[in-house]
Amino acid sequence: MERQTKLKISEEVEPTIPEWIIWIQCSAFAILYAVWILPHVVGIRNTSLVIGSIFSLYVIYLHTDFFFKNKAIAIWLIIGVFIWATIHLVFFSQNYELQLLEFKRIWRYVALGAIFATGLGISLAKTKNQNNWYLT
Repeated sequence: MERQTKLKISEEVEPTIPEWIIWIQCSAFAILYAVWILPHVVGIRNTSLVIGSIFSLYVIYLHTDFFFKNKAIAIWLIIGVFIWATIHLVFFSQNYELQLLEFKRIWRYVALGAIFATGLGISLAKTKNQNNWYLT
């Protein structure tokens, strides 16, 4: 009996993501995907991107152990691209002002999008019942 309790205590309990967070992430993604290319909707685009990224940061925080597994090599490569862009801006830029403007604007959207995509991907991969989670 004592051995069974020790096994239960030593088992890792994986954190669960509340369904309402997954709903918010999926809704923000649907809105973002629907209006990304349309003109005059910058506010809607930025709002959905920021909301999705905020909730994705929470999901990423819950599953930080995932980033230290072999499966996470793609995420580390994306982080490497951000580090390379920063090093390229600081040390190798030909037109520093223009590249700084690009870095502040475009790479900000790319960074928020990468956070959003990572968190949404983890949320969808970690759902309890992947076949019909959207029906409950």
